[in-house]
Amino acid sequence: MDEERVITKSNPRTVSAESILTDCMRKLGVATHREDGAQLQIENWATAYEALAAHRLLPLAAQVLLPRDDMNIPQLYRDHLSQELRRRQMHHKVTVVMLGKIDALFRENRLIYAVLKGPYLHESYYHGLFVRPYDDVDILVHRRNVQRALDVLKTMGYSVAGNWFSELMMRRAHFHLVLKHESDSLPWIELHWGLVDEANLARIDMRAVLSRVTTFRASGHEIGTLSPEDSLIYLCLHVAKHGLINFLGLRDSRPAEWFLKPSRDNRLVWFIDLMLFLEKEELNWNVIGERSREQNVNGELVETLRLLDLLLPGSRAAEVLASLGVTTDMLKTDTTLTGRLLSIGWVDRLIQASMDVHHGFFFRPVRLLFIGRLLFASPVRIQSYYRLRKKWTLPFFYLIHPLVMLRKQLVNGA
Repeated sequence: MDEERVITKSNPRTVSAESILTDCMRKLGVATHREDGAQLQIENWATAYEALAAHRLLPLAAQVLLPRDDMNIPQLYRDHLSQELRRRQMHHKVTVVMLGKIDALFRENRLIYAVLKGPYLHESYYHGLFVRPYDDVDILVHRRNVQRALDVLKTMGYSVAGNWFSELMMRRAHFHLVLKHESDSLPWIELHWGLVDEANLARIDMRAVLSRVTTFRASGHEIGTLSPEDSLIYLCLHVAKHGLINFLGLRDSRPAEWFLKPSRDNRLVWFIDLMLFLEKEELNWNVIGERSREQNVNGELVETLRLLDLLLPGSRAAEVLASLGVTTDMLKTDTTLTGRLLSIGWVDRLIQASMDVHHGFFFRPVRLLFIGRLLFASPVRIQSYYRLRKKWTLPFFYLIHPLVMLRKQLVNGA
């Protein structure tokens, strides 16, 4: 086993909900502590509530703080926390029942699928801690099976949200469709055919990913999900996709608070997901290393684990990076003109302003600032993406790369 470099559960850490909350709230700058560290007090409940909501930690706050009689929680926020906790608990119960029905129908129709994030994470890693909040349910199928999956889900009362034009745009420019149920009591579904969108240099073989699906158990049902190694890569990709400028902060050694601003599009609950995942899963690091290199996503993997180590230093991120053979200087770098310009302060402010207004678009406007990195990538990234062994071919691939990327964006819809 040692030769395979597998981290096991032989010496698990105990993770208390209160320790996570205390650490997270300290990072958010909304908590103070007595000198002996025995008591957690909230200075400004309005600020604290807003920050906890932004980072998806309200259920954690409810379960840790409401039972305590030394917090002096204003009644307004006590009510809000109680209501949020009950809503999330009921939401998960309804979701698990729905997933059992979807599993039966998909198996009957021989559809291979995987549930991503939300209910899978809660059932597998959060028992005894807190209700892991999520809204919609992410379900992954192969691109060729999207219509079959839609037909099956239609029998349950689901249909694509929006009009024909919005569906067309989502199919061509995105990597999932949003489905709503005819009843408001059931959660929405995001039907995925990819782990990430096409605006990247990843090489992910979805047929291979879906061939490795496993299951998690929820209320007597065996629900499909990704293999542990694929799950770790996906969770890191998800963070890197949202935290589009995380690599800039790591490159410039920004403090933890810099990454927690709302405009950075990071959520602390995503890092708690990773922390608990690494605590509880047995993972083959040779497999993860080889797979991330094959998929050309090792930069995103390292970036996210480095950020996890910064935000939650009690996690196993540093140990994992060492297991992968990563040194502190092996961050995702960018030597293009665009990459160098992005370190300038006014560009950072432009990125922040752009991310503040991205809601309601099919894409985040901030991505337009990175179009140069995608179409005119550095020679190192070009060489990695095309797996070039002969460097003399690099100029040719550098010339055709913009056309390859444009075709990738326009042709690979569902």
